[in-house]
Amino acid sequence: MLLPLTFLLFFGRFAGACDLDADVQGNIIVADCAANTLVMFAPNGDSLRMIGGYGSGTLQFDQPMAVAARQGNDIYVADHNNHRVQRFNRMLDYVTTIATRDGTNERAQFGYPRDVAVSRQGELFVVDGENRRIVKFNTQGMWERTFGDQTSGPAQLLDPQRIELDPADNIYVIDARRVAQFDPFGNYVRDLPLPPEFLPNNLSIAGDTLLLSDTATIHFYSTTARQWADMLPLEHPAAAVLLRNGIFVAAHGTRCGVYRRE
Repeated sequence: MLLPLTFLLFFGRFAGACDLDADVQGNIIVADCAANTLVMFAPNGDSLRMIGGYGSGTLQFDQPMAVAARQGNDIYVADHNNHRVQRFNRMLDYVTTIATRDGTNERAQFGYPRDVAVSRQGELFVVDGENRRIVKFNTQGMWERTFGDQTSGPAQLLDPQRIELDPADNIYVIDARRVAQFDPFGNYVRDLPLPPEFLPNNLSIAGDTLLLSDTATIHFYSTTARQWADMLPLEHPAAAVLLRNGIFVAAHGTRCGVYRRE
């Protein structure tokens, strides 16, 4: 059912915001792909800090396509054209880099990372855009497993774009014209039944509610009831993050909007 939504506020000015996430304190971190920056905002929309600029050095990006900030005190950024994931603390101070494209273990390699997600234990999942699979690293940044590649049979991913974990660390991946679910160990579970003509390009999870968006709508799916709940009209959301109080934040390219689901 198509429901109305309540607009609360706009914040930020961006060259091309492409992803965002909320940290444990409720701050919103926005990845601006066009400006190669990462910007942190307080819950009320006030700007707190910006880092980045074009390049391949520390605190630089070449198309930061995704950010993951919900678990623990660290923030992870998929630095797409630099073939790496950069890790920062909650103040956006640099911590370390994970880059395996030139390594000797083919199973651990990833290039052109499209998205990142972090488990409750701090394990990192990377959407490997170059090899079209998911690569998992443990809490020490060491490779643990790879899944969804050509060795995975019916679980093979054709064009993985986005990844998200629910509170039980079940894994959801937007892949071409489907959303594939895996268990915390990377074993394929099922495909979510999508509404007709719905081709999601972004997803977010809060509790048992999964938010998926396309170019004109936001859909909500209950992972407990295993059914679609509400659908809201929203023009051109590049990404959206669902907060636990029924409010969600959407990136619209040049600014972010805060909305309440009625």
